[in-house]
Parts: sequence; structure tokens; C-alpha cells
Amino acid sequence: MNANEASRQEYISRINKVMNYVEKHIDQILNLYTLAGIANFSPFHFHRVFTFLTGETPNDYVQRIRMEKAAMRLQNDEKASISEIAYACGFGSISLFSRTFRTYYGMTAKEYRRQEKNTAGKKKRYSYRMECSIARMDNYLARM
Repeated sequence: MNANEASRQEYISRINKVMNYVEKHIDQILNLYTLAGIANFSPFHFHRVFTFLTGETPNDYVQRIRMEKAAMRLQNDEKASISEIAYACGFGSISLFSRTFRTYYGMTAKEYRRQEKNTAGKKKRYSYRMECSIARMDNYLARM
């Protein structure tokens, strides 16, 4: 394995470690400094590498994962209230959750839950997990 390949594998490993951390700690405060620390990068370098490899900023990634988890819980956990789901997915307030949910899905969480209940079994939603692109990593390392 040459040095470029080793660097590429190391960067991919670090970014995947952060992605796994986000999914497991979605209910916690996840800021740039915390995520950069997980990857052992400076915040600036982490933001640049993460955005380059995934195509979205760390903040956008965290918000998307929070929305996907919330939508999945709305669909599968009828006993949990919308506010319980919002706080469990890391939103600091119900108003922030409501605005963000409407932006992502074009409807309120209550409407989404009702719609999903009516269409259960007809369609499935899968969480889309971003994988680091090897071609992007090769291009990034070539510029270093």
C-alpha cells in the first residue's frame, strides 16, 4: 500500500467514525469542534474534508440525520409524542423542530405521521447513509 492509499484510507476511516458517532449520539449537542475532535482534525480542516467527501457540511449532515431519525420515529413509534421525538433527536425546541421538519418534508410532523399511518406498507423510507467517495478522496489527496 502506498502513502496515498494509506492517507486515503485514514481519511475515510476518520470521516466514517464521525458519521457513526453522529448516528449514535444524535440526541446530544453536535457542534463542529466536537465532531472535529472525533476525527482528530482541526475544525477548519475537518469542515473542509467532510464537506469535500460527503457533499454536505457537517451541520447539514447532522440536521439531515436528525430529520431522518425523527421521521422514522414518527412513522414507527405511535406512542411517543412529537415533542418527545423532537427532543430525542437532538432538537433544542419544538419550534425549531417544527420549522425544520416543514422545510424538509413540506408538511407538519402531525400531518406526516397521519400520512404515514394511512400509507403503511405501501412505501418504505430508507435512511440514506453517505459513503465517502474514493474518487473524491484521490482528488483531494492529489491537491495536498
